[in-house]
Amino acid sequence: MTDEAKILIDEAGCSERVAEKILRIYGNNLNMAFRWLASRHKNLVVLKIKFATKSSYNCGMLFIVLNASQKRILRFAVSISQNPYVFSSALSMPWPEFENKIYTQRLSEEIVHEKTVAVTQAVRSFFQDGDHEPFFAIFDSVDYAEIERSLKLLLTKILNENVIFEFRKERISDSDFRQISSGGKITAAEFISRSPQIKLKIEVVRGRRKFLFTRAVTIEKISAGTLIFVRITDGREIARYLARMIGVTGEDEVPVEVLEKTKKENGYFLTVRLGGMIKGICEVPFKTPLEIFRG
Repeated sequence: MTDEAKILIDEAGCSERVAEKILRIYGNNLNMAFRWLASRHKNLVVLKIKFATKSSYNCGMLFIVLNASQKRILRFAVSISQNPYVFSSALSMPWPEFENKIYTQRLSEEIVHEKTVAVTQAVRSFFQDGDHEPFFAIFDSVDYAEIERSLKLLLTKILNENVIFEFRKERISDSDFRQISSGGKITAAEFISRSPQIKLKIEVVRGRRKFLFTRAVTIEKISAGTLIFVRITDGREIARYLARMIGVTGEDEVPVEVLEKTKKENGYFLTVRLGGMIKGICEVPFKTPLEIFRG
């Protein structure tokens, strides 16, 4: 078996026979063979990244799920901590555990809240910027040296510091991602609470102009997966505590993902993702204009 065939087997989850056949078809061009297989099998890229900044001595974790061919981010999460042991986190852990560990850390006293929120917004803006579309294609290959160079450029630009980092790239299928994300067969790591879900009251707001968003649309055109702006309005003490741990205040406009929209008598009931198992809920009247991130 050739080294190229071994890489295809590991990356695309195909058999040796299929790997060698596709390599022959594409003249032993590894990247072309990989893209063909990935488009039919494991079409999503998972990036698990841990990093440390050389000036401020902060350590962080970054999780990204993207569809490289569609140039689309499906999910991402960031945490930046003053705890140096964060850098010892194993990148070999299953990706749901890695993602949930980030949200667990964001509730710790060691989290650098302002930096975490700023980097979260910067990462989102970076991937929303049309000028960075070629960036996606880099991850739809097996050129790890190029992937490493690109990630270092991304982290250095966003953190405005030199960094050391390690990463792990995996391929998963869309069906596996949806099944696990909706609480399927694989048990994720410990969530930020033993409660099956935490819901905070929110309101839909207009985003600050520094964000990238399209023209306003009405609530009727919003669907699951859309990124909108909300503000936490829940007055409970536990709500203020959780908001503070996430890194926001009652005055902040938070970019969030819509999880569910249900039609009611006077409008729509929205459920959004605030972080980990923390969700936001609100009612939005019919014809309400909303600003959304460019998708």
